[in-house]
Amino acid sequence: MSNRRLIILMCLWAVVATGFFLLRSSTIFVWDDSPSIAANMYDIPKPLVWGESDTFERIISDSFGSIGGGGYRPLSLIIARIGASIFSNPNANPAAWFTAVGMIFGTLAVCVFLIARRYLQTDTAALLAVFLFLFSTPVITGGWVVFAGIQAIVPLMICLGLLLYWKAVESTRCKGLYMLGLCMVLFFGPWFREYIGVLSLLIIFLEARRARRPTLLMGIAGVFLLHTLFPMALIKLLVYPQLPLVPVFAIGFSGQQLSAMDTDSLMSLIKWSVSDNFLTLFPPIFFGLALIAYLTPALFFGSELLIRIWKKRCFSLDEQHILANIETMKNFFLPLIFIIVAVFGYFGFYDQRMFILWLSLGMAFLAICYDTFLAWWFLLTFLPFLILFTEQVHLAYALLPASIIMAATVEKSWQAVQQLSGDFRFFRYALILIMALVIADHGLNLYGSYEVVHSVNDGILTMADWFKTNVPRGSIVISNAPHAEDIRLYSGGHIIAFWTVTAGIPHPSRALAKPEELEKLIWEYQGKRNVYFLDMDYNYTPVKAAYHSHKYVRDNNVAMEYIGLIHITKARYPYLDPFKAYIPRPLISFLGAPDLENDFYRGPAQDDTPFLREVYTEYHVYKVTGTKVDLWNSSGPLKMVKEGYLGFNIFVLNSRFFAIPQGEGAFDLKKVWRKEYSRSFISDSYLDIVKQIINQSEIEPDAKLQDIVVVNSPWPALPNKLPPGLAYSSGNYTDANTPVGHYKAEYAFDDNINTLWHSPLPAGTLGWIVRNFEKPTKISMFTITIRSDMIDQAPSFFIVSGSSDGKSWSALGATNKLYWEKGERKLFALKENNQYYKFYKFDFISSVADDVFVSIIDMDLFGEQLD
Repeated sequence: MSNRRLIILMCLWAVVATGFFLLRSSTIFVWDDSPSIAANMYDIPKPLVWGESDTFERIISDSFGSIGGGGYRPLSLIIARIGASIFSNPNANPAAWFTAVGMIFGTLAVCVFLIARRYLQTDTAALLAVFLFLFSTPVITGGWVVFAGIQAIVPLMICLGLLLYWKAVESTRCKGLYMLGLCMVLFFGPWFREYIGVLSLLIIFLEARRARRPTLLMGIAGVFLLHTLFPMALIKLLVYPQLPLVPVFAIGFSGQQLSAMDTDSLMSLIKWSVSDNFLTLFPPIFFGLALIAYLTPALFFGSELLIRIWKKRCFSLDEQHILANIETMKNFFLPLIFIIVAVFGYFGFYDQRMFILWLSLGMAFLAICYDTFLAWWFLLTFLPFLILFTEQVHLAYALLPASIIMAATVEKSWQAVQQLSGDFRFFRYALILIMALVIADHGLNLYGSYEVVHSVNDGILTMADWFKTNVPRGSIVISNAPHAEDIRLYSGGHIIAFWTVTAGIPHPSRALAKPEELEKLIWEYQGKRNVYFLDMDYNYTPVKAAYHSHKYVRDNNVAMEYIGLIHITKARYPYLDPFKAYIPRPLISFLGAPDLENDFYRGPAQDDTPFLREVYTEYHVYKVTGTKVDLWNSSGPLKMVKEGYLGFNIFVLNSRFFAIPQGEGAFDLKKVWRKEYSRSFISDSYLDIVKQIINQSEIEPDAKLQDIVVVNSPWPALPNKLPPGLAYSSGNYTDANTPVGHYKAEYAFDDNINTLWHSPLPAGTLGWIVRNFEKPTKISMFTITIRSDMIDQAPSFFIVSGSSDGKSWSALGATNKLYWEKGERKLFALKENNQYYKFYKFDFISSVADDVFVSIIDMDLFGEQLD
């Protein structure tokens, strides 16, 4: 190794190791380290205390003799438990630990450089590969965790294994020593993380390509591959016979995900979000540059080929070298295949998700142009996550070969533009500017992560201090975010954390996912412990809102006292690539500690400042004062029932009605509970909420809305039945198989049980239907018959109004919530309807369960008409 190379490696190691130490020493422990410390301090009968005589023995025994939540990873558990036992002591100094982890990162940087240098022609390109990898969001965010899962160890062991393999097959000296080192990596690696088993497959590929026949090294790699698949086999045989002998895919998180899959559908097996997340890991403009560099040789070659075909000289003897040059043909046909498939996907010839996946796999196509091993490495580290994937941090393993591939693209592009002269030299400067933008934008990931982690940790410490000061020790705090456990830790165990969610929490037994579980807890601790809700609230995406928002605060299931907004966590950081503005919010990387991505808003700056992203949440605290927990929940679409009724807008949400002042902004359920509107009303009945609005107004009593009552059996003598006639509606349902007019309004009044009216897609309410009489008519009773096969589409609430001209309507009555049997016919009475109208309108507010459509088989109207 040259002196220059040695200096580069020493400087690289020192810069990375020192930089990591300075960065990591700047703040407190983060998730997943923090819940490990809290569990050791507060949740086990005999905590692990480093320095006690039996601590190390207990750690070894527990780690090798049992299966953890993540699978059989005894070496990883040993590191995690040693860390938890050391740092459970508040006086422990983490400096030595941070130094050791920094050295691991420094060594990883050196190994990545050495591997990249095998495939790149310059040290500069190899350093670029190291930069792209280390400054990627999965590596940066995973780096904050220092003992519960040192992410750098996985790529480090893969890199060490590859370097030892090359030394073993290429060196003339110390071959046995290199082989021993390789075997140790292959043996111990899967006990840290089963993913290191990919190294065996990489070695088998390299050996097959090198020797083109079976070799001893291939056999050794195959044996260690079996060790990866059955990591408990040796320990079961020698030490712990109680361990099960099952493959690695049947235990831990992998086993849980695989067992939950629908194996009858291939499409349902794929984690489609993997492709979306991968395409955001490098600046978008960088992917564009790589694509151009990939396609340019193909375009040049294709143009040359077309010209030669046009001149009919393509297959002449002096041109045979074109067809014989396999490398040139490969660089033409592979991009051509990639382009054709991508174009077909872009124009919708196949599933859009497959199109995004194809773009991600373009990294393998790109790699083949440089070295087929890089393509094989990328596919082995990327494709498994299409089945097993939970968060973006796991893509760090695929980023290792991807970073080398992208650096090779830049190197090839630079070599190409250096050959340009004259006016084309512009492309040199363009490439320099683009790469400067890429490096600056990618480097900002580190700054952004620093800002986010510090802001999040400041919020945790603030809330921990608030609970210590303002609530009794031992109080129960029920939160919707896993990092409530961090607040518990830094409050010194002052509170006990419970959760409204079940995924990602450190204690599944403390999940209160169902209202009856919450009610049981409240009754159990009534008079013994105070119970609080900690609502970590932000502008959730529609997909996340139902599960991740605090369901009991959102739905006001139990009586509570709003204490207030205690703290706001807000971190803002810049980006430079203008194309990042088009990345959808769910795909924007969370730059805080892994596993907390759903605890905070992450996306564009909420005040729309360009080139800024933001992480945000609000900490609201409520004291639970009631014991009865309502089963109501707010899932389902929000619909406006009435706009501007006596100055109020009336909404329905999952069969519960809300009224807010018309001039005070959009409907926000949280503002209703917190009484942030000047006035608001809530009821399970539309009729009741209208009465509440009327009672606070100054209108005359005789203008108040009346009940529409259901007449019980036996029915009384009915008035005259009004004849069938004209009708119209807000529309009728239609689709590709249902022609317009198939469910028209007249069918609700035609005395024919074989026809029906079916509402269209909802717009505000579920739809309305109007009966148009030729003469003024008074309706006193009416019947509604529903379908025998679709009880969900029976009306649950509706309003009846009358009009003389079909334009100005007077509300005559509204129902309370209705319950139906299949095919039932109900009789309704309009109380005190003494008016004669030519038009009667039935506004359907909600249906029994479907809440999307309402359908009516038949309606009979009873009353009298004027001559």
